[in-house]
Amino acid sequence: MRFRSCGAALLPSLAALILAIPPGCAREVAPSGGPEDTDPPELLAVVPDSGPGQEALGRVELQWSERLEKTSVSASLFPGIDFRLRVSGNRVVIEPQSIPEGVTTLVMQVSSSLSDQRGNSIDSPVSLPFSLLDALPGWNVGATAAPH
Repeated sequence: MRFRSCGAALLPSLAALILAIPPGCAREVAPSGGPEDTDPPELLAVVPDSGPGQEALGRVELQWSERLEKTSVSASLFPGIDFRLRVSGNRVVIEPQSIPEGVTTLVMQVSSSLSDQRGNSIDSPVSLPFSLLDALPGWNVGATAAPH
């Protein structure tokens, strides 16, 4: 008795079926259901803590109370220094690329455009000073963080 393989005959049909299924991309979205979220994200932690007496000026991580809409996050550094900004879930990392010699104090500011995945924006920008000095220079800078 002789058997014939049907694999070669099914191969074009299988390939056509696979190509007919549209590829899906994973996209982070807010969960559905439950009460409507109208609260903006709150700043829970800053690592390292902002203020004077820093050992070095560099990478800062901000942890928020909710997952953030990546496209809503923008920041700036004073003085104007190039930096890398990364957003993942509820975390924002700001990393200065090179700090000029003689710079002892940086102020990182996160724009009030920052919002959660439901579009709830923070009420005002968040300014965080970091200084190698024992006291902050006489600027008027404030930060908003959630109470612990």
